[in-house]
Amino acid sequence: MNTEDVTSIQRLAMAGRLRETREYLGLSQEDVAAVLRVPRPAVTNIEAGTRKVEALELEQLAKLYGRAVDYFLRGEQ
Repeated sequence: MNTEDVTSIQRLAMAGRLRETREYLGLSQEDVAAVLRVPRPAVTNIEAGTRKVEALELEQLAKLYGRAVDYFLRGEQ
């Protein structure tokens, strides 16, 4: 497995954790988009793993979701 494959797997895992946490909290993609100040399709793409998450966006998401950044990056509680 090459570096590109590993990065893709990690991005998809993070995307899944972001989506699951948002849904668990009962937030809509529209709610999240408003906080990030991005269009709703950007949140859809982040959660699909097709759009990279900027560091500042990840920080905002972690704060909004009440989780550590490491949880989204590595799945660590």
